[in-house]
Amino acid sequence: MLYCCEPLITATEVTLKPLEKTHNQALRLITGGIKSTPIDAMLLVTESTTIGSLIKEKALILYEKLLRIPMDKFFSTYENRPRHLKTQSGLIQKAIELKKALQIDGKPKSLSPPMNPLADIDVVDTLAKKGTTILQCMDRPMSFHTMKALIRREFQTSRCNKIKARTKEKQWTVAISDIPDWPRIEAVSEFRLRTGHDCLAKHLHRLGLYTHPM
Repeated sequence: MLYCCEPLITATEVTLKPLEKTHNQALRLITGGIKSTPIDAMLLVTESTTIGSLIKEKALILYEKLLRIPMDKFFSTYENRPRHLKTQSGLIQKAIELKKALQIDGKPKSLSPPMNPLADIDVVDTLAKKGTTILQCMDRPMSFHTMKALIRREFQTSRCNKIKARTKEKQWTVAISDIPDWPRIEAVSEFRLRTGHDCLAKHLHRLGLYTHPM
């Protein structure tokens, strides 16, 4: 479903809706959820995310790959100027805006904080003894594999923060945290009980056989 999906970063919500629906159906098959099971609960237990977020991640990774095409400076020197003939942004424009929004910098950072070694003679002796073993900041651009890992980490952090904010008042947030480690049969049954969309949980709680009613 995500094969060559990068251009869909420019698609509208109406266009992405069928993909979201298919993605949600796949989540129900994986988790054993039913129609009324919260989407966020299925995303948490599968450690997945929405199809729109996955498309953005892949589009930004593709853009970084295009920047590193040998002997081709078109993408690296591209200027994001206003377009008079088209009102909808293209893949490159969206990727540039997304990279700016995530505050991803392709320049490597110094591995040690700036300091004045002459301020302390002990520091000078330490630097002299270590010699070339001290890692220095490099001027060459970040490699594609490093940038790819950085992008995935930034998206993962953003997803976690958003889903935590949406589900912080839900009773099942903590209850389903250990389910991914369970055997399939037990995990499906327990997931339905803990997400509160199965009447059996209420009956078992009333009989004293289950700890929570939902």
